[in-house]
Amino acid sequence: MENFETTSVVDQKTFEELKRHIRPPKERLHMVAYIVFFLLLGLACIILRIPLFAVLCFCIAACGGIIVPWRTQRRLIQLELRRMREVDSSDTMKTIVSFADSKIKILNERSQASNFLDYDIFERFVATENMYTLFTKENQFVTVNRKSLIAEGKEKAFVAFVRENCVNVKWTWKQKYPPRKILFVICLEIILLTLFVLAIYVLAGQTHNHSNQFPDIQQLFGL
Repeated sequence: MENFETTSVVDQKTFEELKRHIRPPKERLHMVAYIVFFLLLGLACIILRIPLFAVLCFCIAACGGIIVPWRTQRRLIQLELRRMREVDSSDTMKTIVSFADSKIKILNERSQASNFLDYDIFERFVATENMYTLFTKENQFVTVNRKSLIAEGKEKAFVAFVRENCVNVKWTWKQKYPPRKILFVICLEIILLTLFVLAIYVLAGQTHNHSNQFPDIQQLFGL
């Protein structure tokens, strides 16, 4: 017996709406760690009075926080569009998604091809303005027409159904980012930052000592 059924249209607007979520959480966590590391390194360079290195670190952090995520999102959207064209020979795919007690059925309305998915393969559940989206571990996803559920008065029941059946979905912040993993990232950043600061300090000291080996130009010419 089917509990829920909605019709969804997947196109470029769908991917644009999901652009913040298409990237796996691990990649976003790594990017945040990358940005924080270079910001801290830049502050360390300011303390050590090495302004050129500080500016370089802040530029790298800005690049990682703005340009890289934007480029990655655009690349992933284009990749999904190419995949859809390859499968459906179109920039638009209309699907009927049915939620039964044991599996999810996805029917491609154009080709009439069906695909059945187990609930336990999903690890993320995302709500956006027009849709609910279930993501697998490999970042494949199924979209559900949220407005259709709201119109039928089934939105709360659907969310409860997903909570009950998609047992591997991580619902809380601690499930998504376990404290051990965050602690490991922080410790790794502290170690790397310490090594970088020591290396820069030693390099700056060697440069200063090397410059002292040469006589002052005015003394050399008796000026």
